[in-house]
Amino acid sequence: MRIIWVVLGLVLFTACGGGGATDAASEPPTTTTVFFDGLSLELTFRAGEVESGTELHSTLRIENRSGHDIMVPDCNVAGARYALVPVDEPDAELWLQPVIDCGGPFVYEDGYGEEFDGPTFPAATKFGEPLPPGEYFAVLEAVGIAPRVEYPITIEPAD
Repeated sequence: MRIIWVVLGLVLFTACGGGGATDAASEPPTTTTVFFDGLSLELTFRAGEVESGTELHSTLRIENRSGHDIMVPDCNVAGARYALVPVDEPDAELWLQPVIDCGGPFVYEDGYGEEFDGPTFPAATKFGEPLPPGEYFAVLEAVGIAPRVEYPITIEPAD
């Protein structure tokens, strides 16, 4: 039950960002998935590009289809770090981390599956300056849960 509250906190945190989202609702969603010990993290984006200074919205789905319960000792999913990073700097700082300590451990029961609105990736620096146009990765890293989730994103000039 605690994991639900933690993830809801993550969703609320990311949903409270500023306006100006430019995801193209008419584009088909694009998805990237990583697997780790039977647990999967799936990020779905509504667009492959975003305007500089706005936000890129995603949906996060977590599933356990391992055939057994998976115990995660910390709040690795809710405490995940994420950001848009330049393609030529894949190890750049993942500066967004809405929940730092959520009081794990957590058990993902076999068959667990839930989808959350978020995280929201700002096309801006941690200081609020718009990112320059170019090629980026949307990166989510939940240490100890799964490998980094990376998805290529193009940042377009602001109109």
